[in-house]
Amino acid sequence: MLDSTPDLAHREQLSEVIRFVDVNFKTKKVTIKESFLGFIQLHAKDAATLENVIVEQLQADNLPIADCRSQCYDNAAVMAGQLSGLQQRIANRNPQASFVNCNNHSLNLAGLHAAKQDPVVVTFFGTVEKIYVFFSASTVRWEKMKELLGITLKRECPTRWSARQDAVNAIHEQFDGFLQLLENLYEDGTQTSETQNDAYSLLQNVMNFNFITLLDFWHAVLSKIDRIQKRLQDPSMNFHDAALDLEGLQQRLSSIREDVCITAVNAAKVLCEKLGIRIEGRIKRRKKMLGENAGDAGLAAVEEITRIMKSVIDRLIQEMTTRFGRLKMLDEKFGFLFNISKLFANDTSNDIQQHCATLADFYKTDIDGTELFVEISDCSMLLKTRPDATPSSPL
Repeated sequence: MLDSTPDLAHREQLSEVIRFVDVNFKTKKVTIKESFLGFIQLHAKDAATLENVIVEQLQADNLPIADCRSQCYDNAAVMAGQLSGLQQRIANRNPQASFVNCNNHSLNLAGLHAAKQDPVVVTFFGTVEKIYVFFSASTVRWEKMKELLGITLKRECPTRWSARQDAVNAIHEQFDGFLQLLENLYEDGTQTSETQNDAYSLLQNVMNFNFITLLDFWHAVLSKIDRIQKRLQDPSMNFHDAALDLEGLQQRLSSIREDVCITAVNAAKVLCEKLGIRIEGRIKRRKKMLGENAGDAGLAAVEEITRIMKSVIDRLIQEMTTRFGRLKMLDEKFGFLFNISKLFANDTSNDIQQHCATLADFYKTDIDGTELFVEISDCSMLLKTRPDATPSSPL
């Protein structure tokens, strides 16, 4: 596992960490351990240079690259590139060194690209950030917010979606209170003109149909992403469960695509009516197609924001499909070993035998497919006569 970062002297340092399996045959325990081996100074960050540095360092550590079974980096193109990235260069030397990237980081990137799908969405998150900056820039304003609303704002972060969820949730739960607080600051003659102008500007930014709709939309979507991200951060999480969780998230996003947009629009309509905000104020013009009437060329505000929200969900699903393709392939190769109920079921023996053969074909020097299948079958035999035993209990 490798990662690079500049040090205080502005020199690029590459950290070298190895992960290995420690098997204790006496206690029948298997432990995954990690060891930090040190830093390597880099003079260039292209894939070819990184490959040479890593190979030379492994040789110096007396660690044959042929024994490597996995490589873990971030999602940068120079590291994860499928044609000439570092992971592919190492795989050319050792095809058994499967590349496993950070699923949490991949989900972050999927959300980040989805949030840039439309300028309206970019503006929304920019406004969320401005609200935080406005209140955090003054201890007096910050204390007033805590006193009146009983909460503290969270800063929106482009790479940590849990932070975005916290930021959106705080405003969503206390939206009326934020409006009242901003109005009070704007109308307070004791405030500086700059504070009053900033408060008025924020009021204009949040008191519009698009912002209110997207606030409800992202509150619903981010809560689901955040739940999966927290599970992915669990040290006990394995790639099979990660694959299932991410597949479940994709399916959920697909199933709520229509409803979450309708709910957000309806909630925004109610609030806009309460606050006296016009909904059909803006109309986006598009090029009139042959056979259309002039009136058909305009998209009303409701139709336009609905289109934007659906495009965000579609982009998010598309990004997840692309970024988690490698995880899906790993799960197809190893995942059967984690599906305990299916692994020891009699009616799936043919499937298990095929999985064992496929795994052995990839790890020719490590695994005997026939022997692995026999061990699984024998374990199933022993479990049948022990109704209280579980597959995770040593026999």
